[in-house]
Amino acid sequence: MDCFSKQDLNPRTCRFSLKCKPGFTRNEKFLCRKSKKKNSPLNAPLKLNSPLNAPLKLNSPLNAPLKLNSPKLSLETMIHSIKNESPNVPLKRVFPLHSQDLSEDGKDYIIFEGGIMLADTLYKDGKMLQLSKALSKTYTQPPNGWYLSEKYDGLRGIWTGKELVARPSKKDGVMKGKIFNYVPEWFINLLPRGVSLDGELWLGRGKFQEISGLSNYKLSKKITKEYLDSLWKEVKFMVFDIPHSKLPYIDRLEELKQIVDAIKVKQGDSTIELSTQTIVKDIDHLSELYTDYIINGAEGIILREPNSYYETKRSKLLLKMKLNNDAEATITGYLLGTGKYKGMLGSLICSINGKKFNIGTGFNDKMRNEYNDPESKYYMPIGSTVNFGYMELTKGGIPRHPVYRGIRTDI
Repeated sequence: MDCFSKQDLNPRTCRFSLKCKPGFTRNEKFLCRKSKKKNSPLNAPLKLNSPLNAPLKLNSPLNAPLKLNSPKLSLETMIHSIKNESPNVPLKRVFPLHSQDLSEDGKDYIIFEGGIMLADTLYKDGKMLQLSKALSKTYTQPPNGWYLSEKYDGLRGIWTGKELVARPSKKDGVMKGKIFNYVPEWFINLLPRGVSLDGELWLGRGKFQEISGLSNYKLSKKITKEYLDSLWKEVKFMVFDIPHSKLPYIDRLEELKQIVDAIKVKQGDSTIELSTQTIVKDIDHLSELYTDYIINGAEGIILREPNSYYETKRSKLLLKMKLNNDAEATITGYLLGTGKYKGMLGSLICSINGKKFNIGTGFNDKMRNEYNDPESKYYMPIGSTVNFGYMELTKGGIPRHPVYRGIRTDI
């Protein structure tokens, strides 16, 4: 008797699952999906639901079709393109798979078909998140065996294979990411062709406000090319994923190591660095690692399930844990300072979810002097979105001890 005649072996997890029902086959994530053709092989490439040149519908007034970007290259081709001084691989967008270019209010955007992978919260209402029964059949419950890395207090950056894009956000039903206004040519030349990278542009712990406007900086009388180049020389691109890859994270991480190593071989001490990943042994190990990061000034930690795939949404297979919460609010006015801050900014009057509150800490004297100067990099215009940290919410929903972190200029 063949005990496994009605079971399939998952080659990635080495676990047996019941065979799919008639008319269903397994896709590349080993999930049963309705067959488009009979006897479709397990490893056959997934087909798009429409022809390549058919428009993808957006919940927006934009009717132009999203274009299909270049397919992913083999690891060998990617490594060759990095090491080769005159790469044959052109500078082409490989992520997102479908996209559309948009210029709006003097800014350039990419419209995403989906989005990027975002972290859910590890603890909710004092309890650790548990995967659903469906997910737990394929993936392990957190935190044992998960990868742990630092949560950087920087600016999310997506290298599409062609340009550097800030974290996309949805507005009026359209998911769009802002293309950085200025990136030095030497920095672009460090980034690999034919490869997409997901990471954080980072100046160091506690320096979010110095980097928060990086995507929006333009050359002007006050912001010179020399100044921007000097700022970019201090920036580290801490990469942690390959968005266009269809492999599980454990394999994406190995590819990422080889890509970053190839960049370092070619460029020497590069500003492109791989985020350090540690495998969590158990809950005590998680607590130990978290405490160590927080004591040394980190914003928090990120956990990744080793067999998870890159999802273009907020995922329960990517979890975050932070000491302090952070949020965004709208600036509605200013309060002038008193005492040593007389004639300067005292605090920002802000609104979040219909609640008004003031942010009065987190500013240096230069910020307090130039907060209302449109030519200054510290400009905080009324109506703009401010990012701030806070300890907790009061019963009335007001952030307690809010601290200014920076203005969101990437939206």
